[in-house]
Amino acid sequence: ADADEFELAVAAAASIGVQALRDERDLTVLAGAGRLRTDSPPRLLDDCSALEAGPTGRGTDRLAQWVAREAADASVAILVTGSVPSSRALRLHARHVPAGIRTLVLACRVGEPVEVATHSTLSLAQMGSLQDLPRVLRRVVAG
Repeated sequence: ADADEFELAVAAAASIGVQALRDERDLTVLAGAGRLRTDSPPRLLDDCSALEAGPTGRGTDRLAQWVAREAADASVAILVTGSVPSSRALRLHARHVPAGIRTLVLACRVGEPVEVATHSTLSLAQMGSLQDLPRVLRRVVAG
């Protein structure tokens, strides 16, 4: 993923996280080397703004396993990625999320059109700009 995709992915994760906190939902955000602070929207945004692309990040093949280990009691998991992994690879990697957790894999691919495909408890989505996020989430919720 290039710098623009990284920024889009961070902005998407931050937006989803801030909305969850405003809705008073329990939230765990895993990014970079560990958990981000989720006790308030400003702290989450501060931690998101400090994220940097680099070799310390986890590949998509390990994201679902990380979620399973760190947030096994979650009811929803949202894995946000760049454009590098293929949809097939993302589908394969998402199978490591524990059964029963509604999972959205959101691929941030700058300039690409919105795509959403849902199969049982797994949704694969693509967005090309932050303005696409509400539409993606509406389509995922609609199933």
